[in-house]
Amino acid sequence: MTNRVDLVVHSLKDLPTSLPAGFTIGAVLKRENPHDAVVLHPSNAGKTLDTLPEKSVIGTSSLRRAAQLKKRFPHLEFKDIVSFVTVFLFSPWSC
Repeated sequence: MTNRVDLVVHSLKDLPTSLPAGFTIGAVLKRENPHDAVVLHPSNAGKTLDTLPEKSVIGTSSLRRAAQLKKRFPHLEFKDIVSFVTVFLFSPWSC
């Protein structure tokens, strides 16, 4: 491992206000659909966040999203997930 990064794709809202030395914002793309997606285990097919069983675990890499969801769905538990999981789920290589 060389500890080298060639490209990072990130949500602009989560970037620090000052970038570290040597980093630059290379592009800001037009925003597409701003809605979140919920990926449920097949055993929960047809359910919604409202109808998931008590203490069901929801994974998210966004502290903001977890705080919003905890307020709306207090019967659920929220766990931090590593953001590369989200990237993997929707990458062309995961097909």
